[in-house]
Amino acid sequence: MTSQSPALQDLTIRSTEILDSTGKPVRGLEAGETYLIAITVTAVRAVKNISIGYNIKLANGIAVYGTSSAIQGHLLDFEGGETKVSRFTFKPDLGLGTYYLSSGVAETLTPEDEIHNYVMLDFVHDALPFVVASDKNTGLANLKSEIISFEKIGVQ
Repeated sequence: MTSQSPALQDLTIRSTEILDSTGKPVRGLEAGETYLIAITVTAVRAVKNISIGYNIKLANGIAVYGTSSAIQGHLLDFEGGETKVSRFTFKPDLGLGTYYLSSGVAETLTPEDEIHNYVMLDFVHDALPFVVASDKNTGLANLKSEIISFEKIGVQ
């Protein structure tokens, strides 16, 4: 349920977890339920303008979704020796299947101008495989389509 990075560098991802509503690590998820993605990071030295994020992919490498603290408007500063956990809400409105969660931590180089200009400090590829059980969604994702009307347009 926890994936750990073996690297020890200036900023290291210590663990990546998916937590249920009780805080228990899980890998079997129900579509439509709310979970937390928790990414724990430790700094060896003081660093500023840090973005922590994740992406979800299929087994064939196709990206399903990704986000980061920078994309959501939050950059973090770390003191040397400090450990922080970033938690993202996650509602897997996905089709039945196996998915792969990767986590990353990056130092933004121009935080005031362009958040996508960064140096990746640690990345854990396929940190956590997980399965989504769904009896409502077909296809890859639930796009929340609802029928809004039925209209008779003629008779033959």
